[in-house]
Amino acid sequence: MGGKGMRYLLLIALLAGGLLVPGNALAVTVNEPAPDFTLPSTTGEAISLSQFRGKKMVLIEFYGINFATTCTKNLTARMVDFEAFKDVDVQILGISVDETFSQKTFADSLGLPFPLLSDVDAKVTRLYAAAKRLKGGTDLAPLMLPGKGVQLTQDRIGASQAFFLIDKQGIVRGRWLPGDRHPLASEEMLEMARSLAGKP
Repeated sequence: MGGKGMRYLLLIALLAGGLLVPGNALAVTVNEPAPDFTLPSTTGEAISLSQFRGKKMVLIEFYGINFATTCTKNLTARMVDFEAFKDVDVQILGISVDETFSQKTFADSLGLPFPLLSDVDAKVTRLYAAAKRLKGGTDLAPLMLPGKGVQLTQDRIGASQAFFLIDKQGIVRGRWLPGDRHPLASEEMLEMARSLAGKP
């Protein structure tokens, strides 16, 4: 079978396995309820999105891998602006596919004041359409869902840079997909959070 035939069969297998779904079935969209999840965290306890319902807004920051340059810059930006987010009742949660012990080392090295959550099987990462292929030894071209921030192939799945602002009722109010090479400043997210909180 030729290369095109093999790629077609792989795409069918991915679709059948739930890794890729036509349209935006994998994408969390604005003004829709945010799917709940529970993940182990660097606090030593499991954290659920639903535990903040009615109490705080949540900024979910998916990042690629511990100690990577862009990921470090992104998380540091949220650390610098931590008090500004806290002032408008926003809980920041960082999520990657790294193990918790590695995340703890990373978080401690940066002095992060918010938890990192471990999604080692990438279930939450896929659910929020923040998934990508981690580099491996295959020559298979990446498979894309245009505009959804998803790149998936036969290799291990990791998190792509993606941000979701969720209001106190559990509804997604903002979504940013800046790409993996471009750190994202906090201003736009803070502006939206202030607007939702009714603060200037």
